[in-house]
Amino acid sequence: MTTRILLVDDSPTHRLLFQRVMEEEAENEVRTIPDAREALSLLQSKKFDVVVTDMHMPEMSGLELVQEMKQRHPDIPVILLTGAGSEAMATRALRDGAAGYVAKDLASEMLIGTVQNVVSMSRTRFDIDRITTCSNRVDIQLSLINDPSVLPEVVGLAQKLAQRIGVTHSTGMVQVGTAVDAALRNALFRGNLEIPYSVSTDEQFAETQKRIKNEPYKNRHIKVQLELNEEELKIVVADEGKGFDVKENSKMGLSLSGQRMGRGLILMWAFMDRVNYSQAGNRVTLVKSAVKKKAEPEVAKVDTSFGTLEAEDGSKTIKLTKKRLIIGRDTSCDIPLVNHLISSHHCILYLHEGWWFVRDMESRNGIRVNSAKLVNSRLSPGAKLTVGEMTFVIQYEPYRLGSEGPTPPADPF
Repeated sequence: MTTRILLVDDSPTHRLLFQRVMEEEAENEVRTIPDAREALSLLQSKKFDVVVTDMHMPEMSGLELVQEMKQRHPDIPVILLTGAGSEAMATRALRDGAAGYVAKDLASEMLIGTVQNVVSMSRTRFDIDRITTCSNRVDIQLSLINDPSVLPEVVGLAQKLAQRIGVTHSTGMVQVGTAVDAALRNALFRGNLEIPYSVSTDEQFAETQKRIKNEPYKNRHIKVQLELNEEELKIVVADEGKGFDVKENSKMGLSLSGQRMGRGLILMWAFMDRVNYSQAGNRVTLVKSAVKKKAEPEVAKVDTSFGTLEAEDGSKTIKLTKKRLIIGRDTSCDIPLVNHLISSHHCILYLHEGWWFVRDMESRNGIRVNSAKLVNSRLSPGAKLTVGEMTFVIQYEPYRLGSEGPTPPADPF
């Protein structure tokens, strides 16, 4: 089946380069265009299966294109081409609706495969109507052999279950599929088969065929549990490998460009509502919350914020309105702060199991929690967060935000 691709990049050199890369696959038809606004106009009259866009463009950025596509063309997935220095914007674009990303310096190796995976997941929507009607509570447990060909079937099943909790548009389906696919591939290639990141994509096939026939790899399995209820879809993927250092490799979106290691972790974290690894690093739990229906008018008056940041000097109070918020001097940030000591994208706040955490985004001056300089930390209610020279006190109620059991560690990753 022909795949129709719209490539958006203001650089003539990059347009030619990436077009040639994608046209190495004979069934790809690539149309190039230099401007994001012109791309939106073209999409009104022409049908494409996927849009591949540069992040930085003069008239309209890749982030702005993603946001417009989500409103105007939610069934067409968007893949970002990222470069050094665009990590924060790319992370936000993934949260705002992008279906994937490829670092420009890895495009020759990864772009075709990323396009194929995203388009394949997008097309599964034509099979959704075939799912049988059943209870809203489902618990499926699978034991998979080390065969890459079975992974798409599990991805498709997860996407179908995601539809049952309200994930219906194509981009949302692609995002769920991409996250589950990343978890399964990590379990197979990095877990059970222990294939290192240094092995190229071309070499991986030969190495896979060799290892699945030999000890200790051939008898290992991937255990998958898909649990659905009215509130969420939970997918647990466990391998029988040696595990890995989750804290070391979970960079929370801070090293998108030019990095092979941790790419799957970034996609899982960006596309799912909760991602938890076991201490050994060989079991990951992905959670997608049900899409909430629009509240009735009387309910809409209830305060649905996730807490507040109160300036220590009493100058301002900031409501925490989303589960992930970027703080920085740039106006594109969720919480823009005008101060010369604050970096353009300074730090990120994220809600994890009912508790707020903060992570520095490699800012110039770092962050402090209760006067201690840290990179990543839990923010307990009443904790003081210092960004640049501005100090805020965070106020929230963990139990109201879903906290259960003991207090999580200062750094859950």
